[in-house]
Amino acid sequence: MTTAHHALTAQASDPAIDTACRLLRLPTMRARAADTIARAEREGLSYAGFLAELLMAECEDRDRRRAERRIRAAHFPREKSLREFDHTARSYSYAIEQAPFPVTGYLSTLSVHPVPGRAAAARVEWSGSFTPVGVSDADAEELFHGIYTDGLAALLKTTQGWRG
Repeated sequence: MTTAHHALTAQASDPAIDTACRLLRLPTMRARAADTIARAEREGLSYAGFLAELLMAECEDRDRRRAERRIRAAHFPREKSLREFDHTARSYSYAIEQAPFPVTGYLSTLSVHPVPGRAAAARVEWSGSFTPVGVSDADAEELFHGIYTDGLAALLKTTQGWRG
């Protein structure tokens, strides 16, 4: 087996790298090649170090994209983002960015409060704010009241028998 050696000038290398990365389906290496080359020249990175940088970036990006595809393929019912977490206050707030609910601007807060005189007990509050879309305020409130009630019942069932 013979290996072809290409003596490419620096000017010819850029389009060759771009073409090879397209053919081999290496989008991250293609996107980062120029910056990584410049950094390698600046920092005196070895050939192996340069190659390792690009390969690791490609692997990490593929892992990230694979996880994103799996999440999309799972068709989870909503996308949430944590907006605030306060360990001392025992509360957190989250927003639902995309949901099958007829509302926009959904922001919810859960907080846990001690019950005076009952060391092993706690009171959980779950509240939310939103703007109904295509339904009445009462219908939207009823929907979330059911979700909160079911969620708190599931939390109670999960925690029964726990001792603090």
